[in-house]
Amino acid sequence: MTWRDLALNAAVQAAPLAALAFLARSIVLHWLSKDVELFKTRLAAESQRAVESLRAELTRESIEHRVRFEALHASQVAAIEALYGKLVDTRYSLERFVHAWQPDNQVEFNRIRGIFFELRQELDKRRIHLPEELCLELDRCIQVLWRPTVAAGVWPGVNRGPDQMKAAEEFDTAMKAVLEG
Repeated sequence: MTWRDLALNAAVQAAPLAALAFLARSIVLHWLSKDVELFKTRLAAESQRAVESLRAELTRESIEHRVRFEALHASQVAAIEALYGKLVDTRYSLERFVHAWQPDNQVEFNRIRGIFFELRQELDKRRIHLPEELCLELDRCIQVLWRPTVAAGVWPGVNRGPDQMKAAEEFDTAMKAVLEG
């Protein structure tokens, strides 16, 4: 056996081994590419499902949020409407009381005090639906309306002494504030 025979024999044996290695490599690459394609498909489907799930959840939360705030705005509108009506009624009752005031009109004063009590009670009931700044402003408004009522109910227009004069001035100042709005 010569070198040539040995090389030829080695080449003949190496050829099937190389073909077998190439075939094995092709089969493994084919399986891997199939697995990669399957993985890509699964990943795309899962991501699409996750996106749709998130979109549906966001839509549901958006609708829930909108419904909740529509109800909140409706309750705020109802609260403001009720308070405004009560405030207007109280103002006109106050004006009638002050313009028709008489020193011995204690029954009318008690009726006006009841109207103010109902207004404050209505504000307290509706406070939960309203912004705090508005409630504070309404409290100030009620106090401005209440001052001339107290002045008219407590201090008759008798010009005896400096205390009664000061009370009458306070009454006039408060009434001007009420009439100016």
